[in-house]
Amino acid sequence: MPRRRSLGSVAWHLLMSLLVLILTHRATSFSALPQPPRNISIQFMNRIKRASSWENGIRVLQDIESEGYSPDVFHYSAAINKCAKARQSQWRAALTLLKRMENRGVPPNEVVLLAAINACARAGRYVKAVQLLRAMETRYDLDPGVKTYS
Repeated sequence: MPRRRSLGSVAWHLLMSLLVLILTHRATSFSALPQPPRNISIQFMNRIKRASSWENGIRVLQDIESEGYSPDVFHYSAAINKCAKARQSQWRAALTLLKRMENRGVPPNEVVLLAAINACARAGRYVKAVQLLRAMETRYDLDPGVKTYS
């Protein structure tokens, strides 16, 4: 007859397994990088905004990480906005940045999603723009306001 574990023992093992998973994920996660100090963060923001191209804006994000910091929602927002405002909207790059941001544990806000929607709309990718709009409510639990629909 197989040995039965008590409920407490099973719960303890599940809890320990979950803790190991969390610690393993944190050790490999980019969100473990610290946020840059405020003055350095502002310098990075200015570099993204003044970047001569969308590619250079993305390079600044890479510079933030190479200097040992984690880009925040404002850095990603500026870079995605740079993609949206490119002469030929770089909607794929904007969506890649959105995905990278989420993978690194930085939740997007309304401004980031609006920039990504704008990138898709400017490129004529209206279906993708509407999908992102719907995701604001369903996936990200954000309330698209009047600004979003204008």
